[in-house]
Amino acid sequence: MVKKPTCEELEQRVKELEKKSIERKRAEEALRESQDRYKELWDNAPVAYHMLDSEGIITQVNQTERKMLGYTEDEMVGRPIFTFILAEQRKEAEKRFRLKLEGKRIPKQDNRIYLKKNGSKIHVSIDDVLEYDNDGNVVGVRSTMVDISDQQRAAEALKESSERIKLFAYSVSHDLKSPAVAVYGLTRLLHEHYGDSLDERAKNYCEQIMTSVEQIGALVENINVYISSKEVPLSIEKVRLREVLDMIKDEFSAQLSIRQIRWSQPESFAEIRADRLSIVRVLRNLVDNALKYGGDDLSEIRIEHKASDEFDTLSVSNDGVLIRRSDSEDIFGPFQRHKTSRGVQGSGLGLAIVKEIAEQHEGRVWVGSDSKKWSTFYVSISRHL
Repeated sequence: MVKKPTCEELEQRVKELEKKSIERKRAEEALRESQDRYKELWDNAPVAYHMLDSEGIITQVNQTERKMLGYTEDEMVGRPIFTFILAEQRKEAEKRFRLKLEGKRIPKQDNRIYLKKNGSKIHVSIDDVLEYDNDGNVVGVRSTMVDISDQQRAAEALKESSERIKLFAYSVSHDLKSPAVAVYGLTRLLHEHYGDSLDERAKNYCEQIMTSVEQIGALVENINVYISSKEVPLSIEKVRLREVLDMIKDEFSAQLSIRQIRWSQPESFAEIRADRLSIVRVLRNLVDNALKYGGDDLSEIRIEHKASDEFDTLSVSNDGVLIRRSDSEDIFGPFQRHKTSRGVQGSGLGLAIVKEIAEQHEGRVWVGSDSKKWSTFYVSISRHL
């Protein structure tokens, strides 16, 4: 027979239930407050947020995104996200979405174009994160969007300005080169056909004119190379450094022999992945730079290669004139020349071309001098091109 609870026991049970009820109400109230705070943070975040199910249907969208596009919550929730994307980009967006759900690694989309309710376009940068259920199955995507329309307009304006500058530079170089070639040709004819009638001073004048015209031609060529190094896309391939260095050594063999300058390089070189023509230009310019500005004390040029997980680094060292640390940054700018270059022919574009090529290869260029006698130019090239 079940014993009936006493009045005191019933009273105690009631108190316990009341206490639990109060605790539950407090917990529910705290949960509501937390949800309200979360919703406020979600809605008023500085970036746009939306959540999609596995079909690409919008399940949640924050106020920031609604204001960005000009829609209400009811006008967005329940609709495919792709309907808000520019028509020309929808198929690609759907393809990327499917691949992402399959777990494929998709590069970040930095310029997706969405359409506002008023029909105007907005450029956005998007970051996506997959949503999983308790069993580890993908159930949707959580996305953030940032309005980059201003940056896009600035980039387009910069591109247009760059195109105008490029055309202007090509025009100027052509206009310089044509009369320069004519002056060179006429002066050479004068020197060859009437040289016997000219005194030594006149002959020297002719030689000076031809030398100056050659400098103009070299400057024009370097300007064109500098422009093309910015504009021409890279052709990434395996580059045998040994072959490149043997070719460059042959180019400068006469100067090396006359000035009795030693050429040092390892017996074997690894292959690197890069644009071959660009690597030839880099090494040619750095060797030429060492020969031009190394001074009378230059006795050795040394080329080395080191590899890390992230970069291949080429270095060209010389034991000539040391470069001071205060000058090490300025010399990579266009038309900047080292203080020791007085009296040395040059366009001031060689190192600027090296810098541009290094940056195209997602690397950098820098110079260092040790306390003894070596100046070394370093060029790093990404191993993930």
